[in-house]
Amino acid sequence: MTRPATGKHGTQSFSMPRILVFCMILLLPTMAVIYYTLLRKTVTPQHTTRNIDKITCSFKGTPKFDSLLDLLDVRTDYESQDDPSTAYFLEEILKYLSKRGLKLDNKICTIHGGNVGAPIYEFLDKPNIGGVAVEFYPNLYEDLTGRVKRKNLNIMQAVVTPHNVINIMDQNDLPYDMDLFKVDIDSYECTILEAMLSSGKYRPKVIFSEHAEFVPPPLRFSISYYEYTTQFKNDNFCGCSLQMHVDLLLQYGYRLVHVDWNDVFFVRDDIYCKHFSGLIPHDVDQIYDQGYAKRDQREHYFNWHPDVDHWMNMRNDLPTLKKEITVYMAKSKTYQSSPQAHFILHYQSPDDPPMKQLLK
Repeated sequence: MTRPATGKHGTQSFSMPRILVFCMILLLPTMAVIYYTLLRKTVTPQHTTRNIDKITCSFKGTPKFDSLLDLLDVRTDYESQDDPSTAYFLEEILKYLSKRGLKLDNKICTIHGGNVGAPIYEFLDKPNIGGVAVEFYPNLYEDLTGRVKRKNLNIMQAVVTPHNVINIMDQNDLPYDMDLFKVDIDSYECTILEAMLSSGKYRPKVIFSEHAEFVPPPLRFSISYYEYTTQFKNDNFCGCSLQMHVDLLLQYGYRLVHVDWNDVFFVRDDIYCKHFSGLIPHDVDQIYDQGYAKRDQREHYFNWHPDVDHWMNMRNDLPTLKKEITVYMAKSKTYQSSPQAHFILHYQSPDDPPMKQLLK
């Protein structure tokens, strides 16, 4: 049964089915919002984030803690160990972030190129760790595969360069914001980091690298990649200084949080601002002195380059220091034996020379 409805356009009649259709059309937007909300609660898409906003924050006061050790409340435990491994800090940093609500995916990429694999073995052997671990040298690759057996961790033997690092990462289906990217090859670390970050395909939460500890800040030193870089002559023509790491990674939104001897730890800006800003020192010289230059037993653990130890005390005369390091590197066996060898040494602003020069 219908009843007439009168309006300015005359008499209209509405049947019950039409009214129901009209009501459903009105309710559709509300139903879609409810469905989408319920779907998000039950289904979490994996690794869909492709853009993480760069967040900047500044803190000029006195930090709450003297160092990362004190923030993590691990100083007593750490200092009680004769030779704590790098795995210790990795676990503590990730544990700290997890407790503060940062979601971790346990996916990592580690690149080794020398007798540096052993300290990370215990970390790689954790049951929940997945991703890829790459070792340059066949004998160390065999050692790594013999000691770490995890189905979700792909262990590869390959020479990683700035030109193939992205392909290796892509082949192992690593997420855009993996938990950790580690590079320790006693060579061209900064060129690997530059290649990985400049691709725009990856923004790890934590970056762990090795720095040329004998070159103090604010000197920016790095050897560039060349075909025979792996033919190391056991001298100091290697690596990338702390200041070069800091300036390079700052361009891609990463902040220094700790120096542990010749290891350096950085976290992404958004993580730093939320979990570290105002809590730990941010001055590069202070962090360098705490973690290496003025640390107890440095002469015991780092006794292989006494001829350059005095560089740390020449920071008030940078022109002289730069000249001395330049002559030293030019006379090194590695540099002399490799016509393609090239290095960068600078102490001006982060914009000069361009960081992309590292890849040339």
